[in-house]
Formats: sequence, structure tokens, C-alpha cells
Amino acid sequence: MPYLEVRSRLRERMFAALARDTDLPRFERELPFYYDLLTFRGAAGRTELVAALAVPGERLEASRAEGKTRYTLGMRLIVLDTATGRIARRDTVESFQADAPLKPGDYLRAHLSLEVSPSDSALYRVAVEVPGSPTGQLYGGPLAVPDYSGDRLMLSDLVLAEADREGAWRRGDVSLAMVPPGQFPSSGAFRLFYEIYNLPAGVPYRTEIQVRPAGRDGLLSPLRALLGGKRGVQLGFEGVATSAAPNTLQEVRRVAAQLHPGGYRLQLRITNLVTGQTAVRDRLFGVVP
Repeated sequence: MPYLEVRSRLRERMFAALARDTDLPRFERELPFYYDLLTFRGAAGRTELVAALAVPGERLEASRAEGKTRYTLGMRLIVLDTATGRIARRDTVESFQADAPLKPGDYLRAHLSLEVSPSDSALYRVAVEVPGSPTGQLYGGPLAVPDYSGDRLMLSDLVLAEADREGAWRRGDVSLAMVPPGQFPSSGAFRLFYEIYNLPAGVPYRTEIQVRPAGRDGLLSPLRALLGGKRGVQLGFEGVATSAAPNTLQEVRRVAAQLHPGGYRLQLRITNLVTGQTAVRDRLFGVVP
């Protein structure tokens, strides 16, 4: 039997197994949340997968302790490689404190991380629940886990975070307040974080950042690009690499622009000015009034 047919059948079986999984939580009350799945170079040829979560505050059940408002969440991240049958998972229960109850429009933010093997045929599940309550939500689907091994020029996924506040997510020397809904005010700014792999220290390189309006399908809308005030942003600068870790350069850029409400595509391009190698990443985000 051809390899592709075998893999296809195995994938179908894995989907069916997930549907019958007795570990699959059943919730009586929904708890919708936003999430981003982000990947970075891990240890020993593996890939670090980060799930950034944002749960609407008005849907959470709070308790009071020592004059503080407390929220407790159970969180789960599972990755199943349909080609090998390997399963990686992270389960945790965390408590969060606030000075006052969260209001509509406020979000409780959290994150989970998990090291997995690269795969182009993985499935994921991410779930959030209120412990001891029938309230929760689960999302899932196919997942391509990139391979960051090798010596070619590469970029991690792009992280968008609040511009002027450090957050609970930390990687290396960087602390960020990630924004999983991917929405920012039109009058504000945001921070862009990414890692460059295999750019040797001392090598000159060029960074190009482009922000352009996107259509409903995430592709550039030429008509929107021509409308006044929605032309987007283009930034470019050159520098010399100084790796903070072996073959890894971390960068944080502050992006400030007066963008009209709508959807945008951010594209990042890195060019090694010695070899001419390039690496490109992009992602969608939104601007709200």
C-alpha cells in the first residue's frame, strides 16, 4: 500500500479515536475563549509549542480571598502526531488574582507550553474549564509543527503583545503581555516579538516589516489598499547580529501606526546581507475603534 494512503488511513483513525476519547471533556455550559498557537525552536531538534489564551472575564466564576478576587482555571494542551501515534500533553490548574472582578471587555490571559516533535500531520486540542463546574470549552484541529533544525535562515512565529506592559509570558530575557484575540486599538501601538535562527553573530542583516489591509480571506484587498488612511505601514532597517543563544537572535520591535479599524496582515522579512538568504513570516491581526 502506498505510503501516502497508509498515512491518510492512519490520520482518519486518529480523528475517529479523538472523537471516541473517554478523556474528552463534556461541558454543560460553554466557556468560549480566544487562543493563538505559536512555535519556536526547542531543545534537541524539537519544537516548542505555546498556546496563548484569553478568556472573557464576564464568563468566569470568581471567589474572594484575603480581599482579592480569585479565578481558578483548568487548562489542557494535547498534540497527537498521526504519522507516529506519539502524544504529548500538558495539563495544569492555575489560580489568578485581581483587585476587582473582571468586567465585560476584560480578559484573563494565560499560556501553556509543550515541546513536541516536528510533524506535518499532527492534531491538537486546547481546552479551558472551571474546576468543579460543568463550564468549559474545547477547540482542536490539524496542526503543522515546523522543523527548526538545520542551518538555514529561519524565523519563529510572530508574537503580538501590548506595547507598554510586560506580561507573564517569558522567553529568554523577554517578558510579554500577549494578546490572543489579536486586536489592538486604532490609536495605539503594539510590540512584535520573534526569533531569528542561524544568523551568526557579527553578520549584517536587513529587517523589513510591512503591514497592509487584508480582505475577508486574509489576502490583500487592492481596493482597500487604495482607500485613504488605510495604506498600512512599511518599516526597514539594518543591523548586525548578536546572538543571545546559540544560533538564536531574539528581537522585539515596537510598531506604532494610526490604522483604521479592520483586518491587517503583518509580514516580516529577514535578509542575511552576506549570503543573500531570506526568511519570511506573516500573520493576521485586527484593529478596533
